[in-house]
Amino acid sequence: MVAFGRGDSDLAGVFALSHIPNRLYLGMSLDQIAPDLLLLLGWGFLYTIIYLRTDNLFLVVGVHALGNAPSTLFATAPVFAGGGASLFMYALVVLLLFGVPMLRAYGQRFRLGLDYGTQEGRREYV
Repeated sequence: MVAFGRGDSDLAGVFALSHIPNRLYLGMSLDQIAPDLLLLLGWGFLYTIIYLRTDNLFLVVGVHALGNAPSTLFATAPVFAGGGASLFMYALVVLLLFGVPMLRAYGQRFRLGLDYGTQEGRREYV
């Protein structure tokens, strides 16, 4: 389980606030910036959770970069027109960070043999 403390929520707020100069540069009015900051706060929480679960800042930077400019793998599909490519990429990240560990725990709990690369239910760190 991810321990989410006060300092972590502060980081999400700093992430959101750090985007204000960019929004002003893009010509957004203050009425447009306020709801955008709430959305950015949510993304900041997601990035903080990713970092807390993986302890890998490089992964967080990569997810953020792919969210800003999805690769041609996602962006060229007609179904992902508009912002769909970014949302799909974020959905994959959430699925990998939470879905796979939950499936692994379910398999171990009910002894289904779903070990996904671990030996005898123990995780190996290199």
